[in-house]
This record gives sequence, C-alpha cells and structure tokens, in this order.
Amino acid sequence: MWISCLRVSEVAKICFQDIECSRRSIHIPVAKGNLPRTVFMDPTTFTALNQYLDQERKNLFPTIPQIFVAFKGPARGKPLSVNAIQKMISYHAAKCVLPGLHAHLFRHTGITQLVQQGMPEPAIRDLVGHRNPNSLMPYLHLCDQFVETEFERAQGALDFTAWLETVQPGGVK
Repeated sequence: MWISCLRVSEVAKICFQDIECSRRSIHIPVAKGNLPRTVFMDPTTFTALNQYLDQERKNLFPTIPQIFVAFKGPARGKPLSVNAIQKMISYHAAKCVLPGLHAHLFRHTGITQLVQQGMPEPAIRDLVGHRNPNSLMPYLHLCDQFVETEFERAQGALDFTAWLETVQPGGVK
C-alpha cells in the first residue's frame, strides 16, 4: 500500500490475473471513480509478494482468485476483507508501538514521498488514480526540513546580480 500508493479496498481485491510479473505491476480494474489503472512494485515489494505466494499461500485455496486470504478462523479460505486488513494493520501497529498507524496512512506517505523524490505530478496522479491536479493536495504532508531544503536549492539557482540588472540599470551600486 505504501510503495504502490494503494487503497486498502484495492489491496483486498487484487487477483492473480491482475499481476504482471514481467513489469512488476498490478492492474487495478476498478478503482475509486470506476477508473482502471496500473500500479507498480519496487523489487523489494515484488520479492515479498512472491515469498508470500510461495511460502504462505502456496497451493492453498486454488479456487479463490484473490491473492490475500484468511488462513485461520471462521473466514479461513475466504478473501481478506477491508476490515480484516485494517485490523491486521492495527494489531501489528500496536505490537510495534506505532500509534496512529492505519491503512490509508501508507497511501498518504507514498504520495508524499513520490513528490519529495521529484516524480512529476501528472505521473503521480496517474499512478494513484487522480485526475484533478488539486487532488493530491490533501495527501501532501511535507516536513519543514524538506521545504527548507527545496527553498535552499531554489535559492541557489537564483542569480541575484543578474536580477538586479533587470530592475536596476547599471547593476549593483
């Protein structure tokens, strides 16, 4: 959810047929707004997914097309629900003493980090399934350090002397 900026509802619906191994991609056939899209996985996430499939999912529940299924309890063999995934995250967050960690925070963090790494906003919007240029604003949580660094970088590119030439004939006096 973090690296690929997925919604928890999208994770719950991922099926075997949606995964394209050669591109490390996942096709999301029906996302929010009924717009299909493709998301991508980094090598570490792709490796983790393969380990889950090889070591945990194995050949269990071969008639269930969804990737993520319950392994025990009354829901054994059924696809994980959104609620089940949220409860798993809450459980592990509590065990790791990470208060406030929730499923949608992964999406927010992923989008923020893509912006911070300089990925063009149109590409980010396409990845996360947003069409409106302003739709990323609620997801951006830029820390002061990042803003300061970007400010310093931008200032370093400015030539004060050249600017003075344009506003004050004869330059600096």
